[in-house]
Amino acid sequence: MRIVLEMEKTSGLHTGLGMFCYHLGKSLLSKSVPGMEFGFYLPPDRLGLFGSQAIVHPQNPLHKVFFPSNILCDVWHCCHQDSPYYPDKGIPMVLTIHDLNFMQKYSGWRRELRKRKLGKMIDRAASLVCISRQTGKHLEEVFGLSPEDYRLIYNGNCLNRYPGEKKSRHQGERPYLLCLGVLSARKNAHILCGMMAHLPDFDLILAGPQHSDYRKKIEEEVRKYGVEERVIFAGEVDEEEKFRLYQNMEALVFPSLAEGFGLPVLEAMSLGKPVFLSRFGSLPEIGGEEAFYWEDFIPENMAAVMISGLGQYHDSGLSADLKKRAALFSWDKTADEYIGLYQSLV
Repeated sequence: MRIVLEMEKTSGLHTGLGMFCYHLGKSLLSKSVPGMEFGFYLPPDRLGLFGSQAIVHPQNPLHKVFFPSNILCDVWHCCHQDSPYYPDKGIPMVLTIHDLNFMQKYSGWRRELRKRKLGKMIDRAASLVCISRQTGKHLEEVFGLSPEDYRLIYNGNCLNRYPGEKKSRHQGERPYLLCLGVLSARKNAHILCGMMAHLPDFDLILAGPQHSDYRKKIEEEVRKYGVEERVIFAGEVDEEEKFRLYQNMEALVFPSLAEGFGLPVLEAMSLGKPVFLSRFGSLPEIGGEEAFYWEDFIPENMAAVMISGLGQYHDSGLSADLKKRAALFSWDKTADEYIGLYQSLV
C-alpha cells in the first residue's frame, strides 16, 4: 500500500503549514506499518528533507495539469486545502483542511472563487480531515456538511528542544512578551502596541516571516503609542532561536482573529509558559481553561488581563497544568490516526 503525501508547503518550513508537513512526514516514517510505504511529493530544493532513504517525487508545475504516470500510489494525501496538485480520479484522495480564513480575508468575487475551488476539492476527496473542531464547524456552515463528513485529527507539538539555558539573541535587559507567527493582518499583532503602553516594564518581541506590508500598520501603532524602544521585530527565526525565545519569555501573546489551530500556543504551553489569547478561531479549543483570554482589545483592559494573569501564573504553579494540557496533542497520535484513515480507503 503506497501513500504519497503532497507537501508543496515545505518550501516554507518555518510556517505553520510547513511545520505540519514536516512533522507529519517524520512521524509517519517513524512507524513500522506492515504492507504500507510512504512517499513524499516535495519541492526540488526539499528532496532530502526526510533523509536519503525516503521515497520522494519532485514537484513540477506541469503536474497541475497532468498527473505523472511514474507516481504510483494507492492513496494521495493533499496536506493543505489550497493544493493545486491532485491525482487522477481513480486514486482515493485525502484532503486536510486547516482553515477557511479566506472567508474573512476576501469578499465579493475573490471569496466566491476561493469557495468554488475548495468546493471542488471537497467533492473530489475520498476523505476530509479538519485540524480543529472550529475548522469543522466553519466547514459545516460554509459548505453545508455534517460532522460525519469529515474526521477531526489534531496537530501535534512542533517544538524542537535544545540543551542548555541560553538567551535569545533578540532579548534585551527587560523581561519580554513574545508574539510569534507570520506578520499578517489576521494575526492582529498591531493591537498589542496599545497594551504595551500600559506595561512599561516589558518589551514585546514580534517573531515570524513577513508576507505582506502589514508591518507598516504595526509600525504606525508603535509610533502612536510611543513604544519604539520596546517593540522588537525579530523577523523569521530558526528552530533553535524560536526555542530560546519561548524559553526566556514571560508569556506568549497571541491576539489572532482567525486561527485553524495555533501551533505557537501549543509550543509555549509545552514549556509550561503562560499564554494570553483572543477568543477567536480555534484558540480556546487549544488553550483550554489553562490559557488566559482577552475579552476585548481595549489597551487598558488587555494590560489588566496580563498583569492579573502573570500574577496568577507565578502564584499558583500553573506551569505543570500547561504542560499537561500540551501533552494531549502529539504527532505520534496524529500519525496513528492518519494511518488508520489511509487503511480505511483501500
